[in-house]
Amino acid sequence: MTTKPCLIWIARSRNDTTGDIPTAWVGPTVAAARASCAASGCPHYPPRHDASTPVRCYAWHGCPAGAFLSIIRSHEREPMTLERAIARSSRAARFARITAIGDPSAIGSIEAAHTRSLLADAGLTPIGYIAGWRLAPWWAPLLRASCFSDADEQEARAAGWLCVRIGPANLATHNPHQRFVCPHKMGEKVRCATCGLCAVHHANPETIWFPHHGSSSLAERRQA
Repeated sequence: MTTKPCLIWIARSRNDTTGDIPTAWVGPTVAAARASCAASGCPHYPPRHDASTPVRCYAWHGCPAGAFLSIIRSHEREPMTLERAIARSSRAARFARITAIGDPSAIGSIEAAHTRSLLADAGLTPIGYIAGWRLAPWWAPLLRASCFSDADEQEARAAGWLCVRIGPANLATHNPHQRFVCPHKMGEKVRCATCGLCAVHHANPETIWFPHHGSSSLAERRQA
């Protein structure tokens, strides 16, 4: 029997980029999370690096994948719902991240609406990105569409999405729209927990750019 994808949560985070905010992961299994990424069409997902995949997903080829196994085991012992995550989160938290691993497009409209309602009641603003935005229009009020080309971005904007893009590793110094590059990636002492530049709730209409931060980004920086 196939397990239905769902969001599993952690209340606190030590992620250097996001800061200490509640964070969702697509679960309840690694298989469910991988299936969500595969179905999303994200070009960075394929688990093996080959000529057709110049950039590999930072999550599946980095620390989040290792942490995910621990989170799944913890969730099996004591399911961490969003309600529990909110109750145990830092009182200073202003945002909640959707997701650390897995694509939210696998999560249906009912759970998305419930998530939106609970976060609003708790005064937490969602931040996150969705590669499978064509599959899940109900996430548009909460998340930004991950776009991988100008055509992608134009299509997403026409469908009502705000967007994020990934550029070269030297993007922070070569992008003509520097103020819309993730400030943390530009070396500023700011984290998602205090920034909010990406939040759809803030209605910043500009596309937010991120330098490549996958497993191939070091090699790219050496070539830059």
